[in-house]
Amino acid sequence: MNLNKKATVHIADDHPAIIDGFNALLSNYGMNVVGFSLTGKQTLEWFRNSSADILILDISMPELNGIEVLRHFSKQNSSPEIIVVSSYLDTYLVEESLKLGASAYISKSEASSSILKAIESVLVKKEIYVSPQVKEKKIELKNEEELDEKLVSEGLSERELQVFKMVAKNYSSDEISEGMSISKSTFRSYVSRIKEKLNIKNIVGIIRYTHTHKHY
Repeated sequence: MNLNKKATVHIADDHPAIIDGFNALLSNYGMNVVGFSLTGKQTLEWFRNSSADILILDISMPELNGIEVLRHFSKQNSSPEIIVVSSYLDTYLVEESLKLGASAYISKSEASSSILKAIESVLVKKEIYVSPQVKEKKIELKNEEELDEKLVSEGLSERELQVFKMVAKNYSSDEISEGMSISKSTFRSYVSRIKEKLNIKNIVGIIRYTHTHKHY
């Protein structure tokens, strides 16, 4: 890697073992890990008084999730280069993260092999980086367009469509609520409207619907 200076990195993840793994890997390559946070709130508090070149950010964190952290930084005049490292590869979360200013999105299962490439891309090449598994998911999105069009024609709103797709991919209600930054009651309201519009009796029916109409 050809970095002009020793990069400073802050790690935000609610799993200490993951933080330790990143710390060891990055330190071996001459980067300076300047701190870590276990919650989204801690991340924002740390950056109020300190700075780093890179923020490695998990999506699923307590207090404030990664999307909420990204939304906060998107409103600031200056922010670190943000590399999202997550086990969630849903296309909505990937595209929302990049839209809110993330410079890279990496699958957690590829973190050890992709994090250095991501840092070089965003700091040296000034390019957006997505890891191979994330690229595969984005390619799959093209095959979803036909079903998306049908669902929209049935009257689903953009947010209802997002809920539908995440339910169809077997995300739990907690994961969907957290990933979309909505309350559980709002999630239930979306599901109720989806069932009414598509004449589906329950969530299992959503799964069956996707298999009947070119599934995700």
